Amino acid sequence: DDFFDGYPKLAAFMESDANFMEFRQYKYLRIRRLLHMQAELKEMEDQLSHLDAQDAEHDEINLKSRDRDDKQKWPRRKELLEDIHCKLDQYDDLLFRTYNLMKMKKPTSRNRGSYARYMTSKKMIANDEREFIRYSEDLVALGGELEDGPINGWVEDLLRLTSIRISQFFFRSKAQRRRTNDKYLNYYDKGRLDIFVKLIMTILGTILLMVPVFVLYKLQQTGYVKDIIVLAFTLAFAIFVSVFTKAKRHEIFAATAA
Repeated sequence: DDFFDGYPKLAAFMESDANFMEFRQYKYLRIRRLLHMQAELKEMEDQLSHLDAQDAEHDEINLKSRDRDDKQKWPRRKELLEDIHCKLDQYDDLLFRTYNLMKMKKPTSRNRGSYARYMTSKKMIANDEREFIRYSEDLVALGGELEDGPINGWVEDLLRLTSIRISQFFFRSKAQRRRTNDKYLNYYDKGRLDIFVKLIMTILGTILLMVPVFVLYKLQQTGYVKDIIVLAFTLAFAIFVSVFTKAKRHEIFAATAA
């Protein structure tokens, strides 16, 4: 609330939660530039091959002595290699920056939607300058180090429906409570929220593991019925781990096997 409307307040909003630090990659422009530089390098490569072929036919010593080649009245090969070096630096720089950019994670549809609604409802910036948020496939998120899964979003929705005082006391720091007076803008401490979500997932995981043990203990039948129960709960646990956590494939396999 201490910032002026427009870009100052929008920047303050994005800074308040790492999940809202969303920007366009401009993949198309990067690829276009890479393609042009690739074509330019191919042209330089052809020029170098042509020079080599000429010297191989008429003055082979220039290919065997760099010093002799550089001291020519017009050292074309030296100049061309210097141009190639500069162009390769530019090409490599953009290539590696694009590679690193492509590895960055995309914002969740939930966070992108919240960000878009805030910009639109508050009319933070001009209409044409907020069009970037529509390019969902071209956006990257700079923040969000904590593990955000579906349960995080459900918990946040639940907190909005509960008493404001309760949610402020347990899930907001003093700094977050002082940040804004906007009743439609809710900040939550990601660390506290993450601990609460981990507690929920621990309880659910324990239930999924203990229920089949209890059922099998009480069940008097043998044979296929018990096998089906074990299979069903093992499958349910694997689905729970894969859907509600950020576990990798080998971690899901290890958890299921255990």
